[in-house]
Amino acid sequence: MNEDIKSNAIKTLAGGVAHDFNNLLMGIQGNVSLMLLNTDSSHPNYKRLKNIEKNIKSGAEITTKILGFAKGGKYSFSFLNINPIVRYTAKIFKITRDKIKIHENYQKNIFTVRADKTQLEKVLHNLYANALDAMLKEGHLYLKTKNVLIDDSFSDRLNLTRGRYVKISVTDTGRGMDKATCKRVFDPYFTTKEMKRGTGLGLAFAAGIIKNHGGIITASSEKGSGSTFEIYLPALSDS
Repeated sequence: MNEDIKSNAIKTLAGGVAHDFNNLLMGIQGNVSLMLLNTDSSHPNYKRLKNIEKNIKSGAEITTKILGFAKGGKYSFSFLNINPIVRYTAKIFKITRDKIKIHENYQKNIFTVRADKTQLEKVLHNLYANALDAMLKEGHLYLKTKNVLIDDSFSDRLNLTRGRYVKISVTDTGRGMDKATCKRVFDPYFTTKEMKRGTGLGLAFAAGIIKNHGGIITASSEKGSGSTFEIYLPALSDS
């Protein structure tokens, strides 16, 4: 089957499942809300009902991610300098992560890209969160931006068209991944985390966003030697 046809079929199926699942959740939420109105907070079932509400919220967040994967998300493109976006997300991440040392290296005169600022921030926060888990809450995070020129040989390897790109690198000093894990890290629902700590949708969601920007995200790692994620975004030809 043609890869594009296969991808569209998967997205259509995922979107349908997400909608049906969301309708079920809303039905459950409606009944729980009615029960809570008639349940005193001191009743043993009150806490159980609140836990159900919490699980419904988690389920709704999963359906949102599935719909984002299925539809490609809603984008508001503008012409951007990527450096302030990486710098801002790093600052937000660092506020409550005092055991993570962040090292920043930004290319001067970085190429301009056409992108959705909010969506890119989501991608970066996702990568930071994965790095945090890999480093067991402490370590070093290296952030770098660079102007790159993709030639014929490199474009074949990355499946990108020739031209100018901005590369964003996110490197951690965590436990790393073996080759088999690294190959599957962007697959939907694939996760090495415990069931309660991850859905396996975060990196698939991030990869989908970058793909819809005309770019690509790659992963490289070795067990015990940390991981590097590289985002390639097409730059304006006259930026």
